[in-house]
Amino acid sequence: MKRFIEPRLDRFQHTFLRESLDESIGSDNPVRVYDFILSRHDWAEWEGEYPGGGRPSYPPDVMCKLLVYGYSRGIRSSRQLEYACRNNRDFIWLMSGLTPDHDTIADFRRRHILRFKGVFRTTVGACVEAGLVDMKHVAVDGTRVEANNSRRKTGTLSGLKLMLKAIDDRIEKILREAEAEDRREDELYGEGVSPNELPDELKDLTKRKDILEKALRKAQAKTEGAKGMKGKRKDDAEKKRAPYTDPDADVMKDKKGGFAPNYTPWIAGDSKRGIIVGEGVTNDHSDAPHFRDAIEEAEDTTGLEVEQALADGNYPTTENLEYCEEKGIDPCMAPLKTNLERKATKCKHPWPDDVPERAVHADGGTVDGRSIPRGKNGKFDKSAFVYDEKNDRYICPLGHPLTRSGGVRGKRAMYQCKKCKDCPFVKVCTSSMSKRRAVGREADAAIHERHALRMLDDKKLEDYKLRRRTIEPVFGTIKGPQGLRKFLLRNLDYVRGEWSIASAAFNIKRFANILRLANKLAVA
Repeated sequence: MKRFIEPRLDRFQHTFLRESLDESIGSDNPVRVYDFILSRHDWAEWEGEYPGGGRPSYPPDVMCKLLVYGYSRGIRSSRQLEYACRNNRDFIWLMSGLTPDHDTIADFRRRHILRFKGVFRTTVGACVEAGLVDMKHVAVDGTRVEANNSRRKTGTLSGLKLMLKAIDDRIEKILREAEAEDRREDELYGEGVSPNELPDELKDLTKRKDILEKALRKAQAKTEGAKGMKGKRKDDAEKKRAPYTDPDADVMKDKKGGFAPNYTPWIAGDSKRGIIVGEGVTNDHSDAPHFRDAIEEAEDTTGLEVEQALADGNYPTTENLEYCEEKGIDPCMAPLKTNLERKATKCKHPWPDDVPERAVHADGGTVDGRSIPRGKNGKFDKSAFVYDEKNDRYICPLGHPLTRSGGVRGKRAMYQCKKCKDCPFVKVCTSSMSKRRAVGREADAAIHERHALRMLDDKKLEDYKLRRRTIEPVFGTIKGPQGLRKFLLRNLDYVRGEWSIASAAFNIKRFANILRLANKLAVA
């Protein structure tokens, strides 16, 4: 007995239209690229899920091609995919006339959702073989995508407790009613009757209770930090909300400027042709802790080593910079919490009339105070103070030392200047009542200073521009033409699988566009 349904149409069989199905699809149609690349994947593991016997199943490779191609066209709904299989010529060609219904498509996606990571890797492998990836410059970044959870379906710790109590009360009432009914039936029919299954309402309530308990645990974790807080900060912490339709998601600030249940997908993109070489999803608010995961997955998927990592000002944390130094990767990242692509603006505070514009340096020279960088508050910026590693001290713009004062507070040491009282620039240097400028230094400041020094190189600034040209088109395409602004599936593992489908679809779309452009240039 056959394990799989046979194709209903032969692509080369002539029809009443006097052309075969294959002839109806142009040689440069992108659907051919999807069919070719995905046919390279090893489907043995997928096919092993279907032992045969009974009604034949739809071939896994054909169903996977349907999903990946559908995601590339912005068609993700199982009902819309069913419609496309019956009415869209490119889908009919891809499916060889097979027309699975929407339940079959949805079940297939859920059943194999964790295997789509392997499909994504196959698309990367095809791009590597075609010479579209070199791993010289790899950009890493994340974005926000809405979870399948309404903004209204979130609750605070106290609200979730009330909802759970209501469900517990309802379950207790149903059980009491069931017990009374059992006694009545025992009296009527006698004891020993086999127990029935749980009532449908009780099944639903039990499932809902499990979801709410998961959301409650998340809300409790969020409010743990409120124990040592007071006043408004404590109230704000206790009002933090957790989603309960998809409790794996979290309420985060989104790209619209508000707060909603979201996930944080991330990608690693190769700058040569904009191919995604690593992808993933987290429910953390920041994607920076997953920088190492992105680099390691990119290297594992391509079999090549990353030479330079590009990232914005959220990524150069101590852990990420140390990882780059250990691996010999050149970190081309904006210094922490800064944006190198924004032009530096001059301090908006005018130079005070009662402060001289020039002062004498400790070595006898003259210093122009207006040339010293100032922060938003109008005071000299910390960058104007140079750290003397040999003597463990800072040197101020006028050459006076700032020595360590007291011990280390946590991971931060403080340095103070004892020459501020008679300094002509004191009003634009410090607002301290003691008239002493203080500068703090973190324990990991050395690695950040080395990184900031590297980023002063003009070539680094040019390389950094590759980050935006690599990452932004990817997110723009996935959220725009592919339409993935909100996940269809719930649960972190399922969401990760859906992001893998979208990433695989993007890579093949990019491959097809490059191929089409190359063909046009060849003809020209």
